[in-house]
Amino acid sequence: MCIRDRHWDVSPTNPDIYYLIYKNDKLIFPNTPLSAEVVRNRLQATFGHIKSKIVLEEDDILTIVVGDRDHFEDDLIGTLVLAPSKISKIINKTENTFSFDQVEKLSIEINRID
Repeated sequence: MCIRDRHWDVSPTNPDIYYLIYKNDKLIFPNTPLSAEVVRNRLQATFGHIKSKIVLEEDDILTIVVGDRDHFEDDLIGTLVLAPSKISKIINKTENTFSFDQVEKLSIEINRID
């Protein structure tokens, strides 16, 4: 994940970028917003080591929220809403890179488990 701007960031050297995944507006990863792992490498964050098993139904919508955890208040970096057609493209590996809000590039991998 590459971040475009950091005007919201008070401390650019501390690990503080995190993400949350919602399915149909219900938080599914992590268990609570405060338990989200935070990472940072300048304006890039890599979460490839984090894996989660998510059960998706045909009409489910995923929302990915990227944030910056500060001492007093979390800042929203961007929100990506994935409709079923986009989720299908990610699973089929025809489209898996997105740009939105202050996120310059976010790559997502979803693998089908039968």
